[in-house]
Amino acid sequence: MKEFIYYDFDVFDDFDCDTAFLLGMIFTDGSLYEYSNTGKQFIRIINKNKYLIENCRDILKSNLEIHFVKEREYNGIKQGGFYYLHISNEDIIDELIEFGMCEKKNSNIKFPYLPDELYPHFIRGLWAGSGSIALSKNAIASAFSSCSFEFILDLEKQLNKIGLTKRNINTNKHTKTENFYIKYSVNDTKKLYDYIYKNVTPLTIYKLHQEKLFSFFEEKIMKIPKRSEEHTSELQSPEG
Repeated sequence: MKEFIYYDFDVFDDFDCDTAFLLGMIFTDGSLYEYSNTGKQFIRIINKNKYLIENCRDILKSNLEIHFVKEREYNGIKQGGFYYLHISNEDIIDELIEFGMCEKKNSNIKFPYLPDELYPHFIRGLWAGSGSIALSKNAIASAFSSCSFEFILDLEKQLNKIGLTKRNINTNKHTKTENFYIKYSVNDTKKLYDYIYKNVTPLTIYKLHQEKLFSFFEEKIMKIPKRSEEHTSELQSPEG
């Protein structure tokens, strides 16, 4: 007998910081598809970090199965090695479409209107999906990317609004499809860190980026000696 799948159908009605993070994850790591035989739509959220997919499921208050696609090599190119959720609930999909989710979202997706207090959580969700960090001995750079010029432009405007330096939109010429990005150096990365990691909840943390940022700014900028693994985990315990 097939297991009954349940969700919190009001998850996008009772909008909070967890929901905003989930929306950011879906806008970057989610895709909207349509079954060719029925015309019904479904969403798939993909990420290489299983705990992020688990957190998405927990925010949905769902028992959805988490699938895993093994990494394989096709014509010399590695593919797979990721986890995903398959969401087919029409109510949730309709809500996401109202926020701006769309098929072929890479080039068409629009930056959503949200209350200002929820943007840090939404952008932290984007950060988990399309954010990147480059570290060197005494420098750090952070970046966001999107195939939608309009989306990355509105994201840059929002970050400029909260104090980050105004940036030009760059084009990545090393990708098969047109891709745009904004990049920030040390001072702006610190502002970004303070902005998106304020008032995090256990389900809305991206450990990999957070730990890199935490370590860099304590050791390089604040000149605090490197902490033991045990002490570091204690400092980060509210984020899981």
